[in-house]
Amino acid sequence: MRDRSAPRRQYCDKYVVQAYYIKRDCICMHPNHQQQQRAAAKHQMARKAKVNEQRRRKQHTITIGCSVKEDMMNELDKCMAGEIYDAHEQVFLKYKTDARRLLDAYSQLPYEAKAEKTRILHELLGSVGDNVTIGMRFTCDYGRNIHLGSNISVNMNCTFVDCNTITIGSDTLIASNVQLYTATHPAELAERLVDDWHADSGHYRWNTYARPIEIGRGCWLGGGVIVLPGVKIGDGTVIGAGAVVTKDIPANSIAVGNPAHVIRTINQ
Repeated sequence: MRDRSAPRRQYCDKYVVQAYYIKRDCICMHPNHQQQQRAAAKHQMARKAKVNEQRRRKQHTITIGCSVKEDMMNELDKCMAGEIYDAHEQVFLKYKTDARRLLDAYSQLPYEAKAEKTRILHELLGSVGDNVTIGMRFTCDYGRNIHLGSNISVNMNCTFVDCNTITIGSDTLIASNVQLYTATHPAELAERLVDDWHADSGHYRWNTYARPIEIGRGCWLGGGVIVLPGVKIGDGTVIGAGAVVTKDIPANSIAVGNPAHVIRTINQ
């Protein structure tokens, strides 16, 4: 007769053995090993929580820092930093009023009143060296952002839109009808127009920003030259009459045309 207990015994033994190993691994672990594992898990959880807290605080600090920076930057700061600013903010309107008053007084003086002209230029401009002459009629926006070296001649009917700095090195000639523009606007219409603007808001209709212009020592800008925002012109360079300077021109060059491009090197 077949012994039916053998297979069942084998079947049962299989799970008895499995149960033994499960019990051994989960319950019969050495006490010191259990403590070490619990301590390691606790340490890992604490470290993870610390990292998360550091990240949260860093993000909070960055957010607060940006907010404080934005709050502290007034419209003048934005203007000089090359960011969008409100050109009708009171500080700019005052600059314009003061500049117009001084320009009107300057334009009324006779040619030979050099001492009085020099006095007005020192009050109008940000800085001015010795032996500087500016012909009539001269137009600028604020005046205070214009910095001139010594031995500079600015001929008649020049326009310096100095919403940002205009710096001109010594021994430089600026011919008639030269226009230096630091102010500009976004090209896209949607970006150029101020959102939610209305005529009684007191704000400027168009988004405006400004980039500095630098003209080196010993330069000569011919009649009718236009220099656009952010341009640097190197020492000793000549810009031909009627040129439109849209990008930097290296030192000791002759540049002509629209847009202005270098045609040869000089002063070698």
